[in-house]
Amino acid sequence: MKKKSIAMATAALVAANSACVFAQSDNKVTKDETVYSILDENGDAIKNIVSDWIKSDTSLGNIKDVSKLTNIKNIKGDEQPTISGNDVRWNVSGDDLYYQGETNERLPIDVNIKYELNGKEVNPKEVKGQSGSFKITIKLKNNIKKTVTIDGEKRVIYTPFLAAGEIALDRDNFKDIETSTGVMLDEGSNASITFVSLPGLSESLDLSKDMNDYLNLKDEIVITGNTTNFQIPTIMFAVTSDITGTLEDIDEDMDFGELKDSLDQLQQGGADLVDGAKQVADGTETLNLNYSKFDSGVKTLDSGIGTLKNGADTLANSLPTLNNGALSLTSGLKQINDGQQTLNSGISEYTSSADKLDAAYSQINSGISSLDSGISSLDSGAKTLTDNLPTLDNGANSLNSGLKELSSSQTKFANGVQSYVSNANKLDQSYDTIDNGISSAYSGAKSLNSGLNQLGDGVDSLISSTDKVDSLADSVSQVSSKLSSSDNSELKAQIEALAQKAAADGDSELADQIVRLGQSLQEQSKDLDKAASSLDQISAGLKTVASKQEEGLKSVKVGINSASDGASSLKSGLSQLKDGSSQLSSKLGEFAGAGTTLNDSSSKLAAATDSAYAGSKQLSEGTGKLVSGASTLTSGVAELKNGSSQLASGSQTFGTNLSQFAKAGSQLKSGSATLSSATNSAYAGSKQLSEGTGKLVSGASTLTSGVAKLKSGSSELSTNSTKIKDGISTLADGTDQLYDGAVKLKTEGLDELNDQGDKLISELDNVMDVKDELVSAAEDYNNFSGIDDNMDGKVRFVLKVQESEDSTQEQNTDKKETQNNGEEKQGFFDWIKGLFNK
Repeated sequence: MKKKSIAMATAALVAANSACVFAQSDNKVTKDETVYSILDENGDAIKNIVSDWIKSDTSLGNIKDVSKLTNIKNIKGDEQPTISGNDVRWNVSGDDLYYQGETNERLPIDVNIKYELNGKEVNPKEVKGQSGSFKITIKLKNNIKKTVTIDGEKRVIYTPFLAAGEIALDRDNFKDIETSTGVMLDEGSNASITFVSLPGLSESLDLSKDMNDYLNLKDEIVITGNTTNFQIPTIMFAVTSDITGTLEDIDEDMDFGELKDSLDQLQQGGADLVDGAKQVADGTETLNLNYSKFDSGVKTLDSGIGTLKNGADTLANSLPTLNNGALSLTSGLKQINDGQQTLNSGISEYTSSADKLDAAYSQINSGISSLDSGISSLDSGAKTLTDNLPTLDNGANSLNSGLKELSSSQTKFANGVQSYVSNANKLDQSYDTIDNGISSAYSGAKSLNSGLNQLGDGVDSLISSTDKVDSLADSVSQVSSKLSSSDNSELKAQIEALAQKAAADGDSELADQIVRLGQSLQEQSKDLDKAASSLDQISAGLKTVASKQEEGLKSVKVGINSASDGASSLKSGLSQLKDGSSQLSSKLGEFAGAGTTLNDSSSKLAAATDSAYAGSKQLSEGTGKLVSGASTLTSGVAELKNGSSQLASGSQTFGTNLSQFAKAGSQLKSGSATLSSATNSAYAGSKQLSEGTGKLVSGASTLTSGVAKLKSGSSELSTNSTKIKDGISTLADGTDQLYDGAVKLKTEGLDELNDQGDKLISELDNVMDVKDELVSAAEDYNNFSGIDDNMDGKVRFVLKVQESEDSTQEQNTDKKETQNNGEEKQGFFDWIKGLFNK
């Protein structure tokens, strides 16, 4: 490790000479000098060994040298010098000479090393092996200076030296190592810290602290860390004054005015940067705000496309059902159309039956009038009967009294027979009127019963016709169910046609309903359920009409049945009354004839007087009952008379309504024709609808595929939009930071740089003034131990720290150490120059 470090330092110094080869003309001799100094642990020089290499392109021969060294010896040849004071003469047959010696001269660079352990300054030898936090401070001081006059001002300048240092620390003993400057290379077992210094240059240039810090012209290095076993580290320096090439690069061509202009432009650029950053921040904020809206729209679009996709899938899945529904609609409308024809036929039959019913009712009304008239006659006859029955009763009593008297007196009997015969004839004549009234009443009741039966048949026909209306409502309901899953465009056109047709036919109410349905379809063109609901309302309306019509007709039927039953009962009762009246009339005729026979055969009556007397008593009892029954008959006939009057009045009202009903049949027939035309149009439209749904089914697959691709694209767009939105948000944050940073860069950086640059440029102007003096001082310092005026010289120093007890140094320096590979030397020194030129 020690040999390697020495070799590196030596290479740096040797490389300095190798970098600039002098042209050897006129037997020019050069002297290349290397000073090896052994330093103690505090940096004080213990021993200086100087190695000189004199060389020429030709044989040296007898040469004169100047040297302040002691113990001079030839280390390559056998030649011995002749020394007189500082004059040293050599006679060398070759073209070069290597010799070395010793000197106590003060080195041009002092090295001061201070050690601290756990915060206290210590003697490094006394703390060996101890542990704790350590701090090593190494400071370089330039001892070569002179006073010069520059622009009439006296200034002190230092001979420029380049010092490259290396501090090696054993990793087994030192941890957590940090350095204030330089570069640390960690080789695993060792940590090597290298740094470069130009001691005294800052003072020569009279630089401010800021400029000194900017150029990093540090003469001090501080190393800190922890140690587990403190040992004095290996410390060495390579020092050379061969930096004239670098100084000479600073010439009159360097224009600091351009640098000042550049700083001004840089400051203006900073202002422009702040303005631009502000515009970028504002624009990014606007972009962030608007893109958030755009991203929200993209999300809404993606959601809407998702809904569209679901709807398209549902549509595609439902279209076969729609197509089947359209086919079923066509089939249903065909059935409706066929049913409409049947309905038309039924309505014709209904209208014909209504007309017949109206005509038949005229006969019924005539029969009711006859019935009313007959009942009036019956009432009159009943009254006559009632009025005459007391006479009959009295006659019967008289007959009984007469027969009684007849039994006692034949004369009285004969007179009574005469009186009886006379009264019997009167009774027979009076009863004919009653019998005729009963016959008329019977005839009227029979006609009434027949008319009511015909009326009932007509009403049954009307009730049957309501079933067809109900069937129509069911067909409309089927249309509604088909339309609930179908396209309503064709249906809309057909409904409009139906509305126009209904309006043209004068059915404004139906037209209004159809128009409202069309408006509903127009507002909700895709909502087939509402259209179906409207048709359901129409169907319900038709059913209501059918139901109400059927209920009314059934009520009429019930009334007619009641009237028919009453007429039948009246007919039956009058038939019995007629039969009884006929028998009574016959008996009365026979009775009158018997009176005649009695009058003619009075002689025979005597023999039967007893029998007649007994019969007269029975007759007297019968007439008493007849008188009582006659009162009941009179009351019943009066009630019958009132009922027949009400029947006649109701018959007239019924006849009026029946006429209106017959006229309504004509209107129904007209409306049926309109509906038939509309169903034909609907049937034709349904066929077009069926064809359209077939095409729609085939197109649905393409739609579904397209919507799926659209959904995939919108999803990807939504995902990427979110990423862009997040990126824009991040960009917005970044542009705000950019603006803040640009403002800070301008105010704290560029403005300050411009101000400090002006100061630094002002200081750098002084470099041009002192540069020539520094170059001259560097060229003048070409030796340490001495040199003849006829020689060109170069010098470098290798300083190595050793513990004081190991200060003995080998007198014979291995020549190989002074002749390391030239390429390695040159590369190392180029690295040093590179650090300096940063």
